[in-house]
Amino acid sequence: TNEVSITEKELEGEISGLQKRRGQLEVELSKVNTKLNATIVKLKKTREEKDQFDEASNQIVLHLKAKEDELSRSVASSKVEASTVRAWINFLEDTWKVQSLYEEIKEKQAKYVGSFTENPN
Repeated sequence: TNEVSITEKELEGEISGLQKRRGQLEVELSKVNTKLNATIVKLKKTREEKDQFDEASNQIVLHLKAKEDELSRSVASSKVEASTVRAWINFLEDTWKVQSLYEEIKEKQAKYVGSFTENPN
């Protein structure tokens, strides 16, 4: 009976130690679960923020692409307009040269004809 008593006390001591250890592990598990849940919430929030950022970035890219297209059309239109203006300027310059040459020839002809009327010899 002595041996049984000693064995019972050893087993009771072991049970007590294991129960104490289980309590510690349950407290630690509770802390881990709390941290895990907080981290899961942070991850979810981070993913939502990333999705919102990506959506906003996509909207900005689309807006900038539309502006780029608009500017490209404007540049092309301005080039056509500049070409038309350059052609018009060239036409006016050429017309001015022809008109000036015509006036010069007309003056020379008038002087030439005038030289015959002044000198009857």
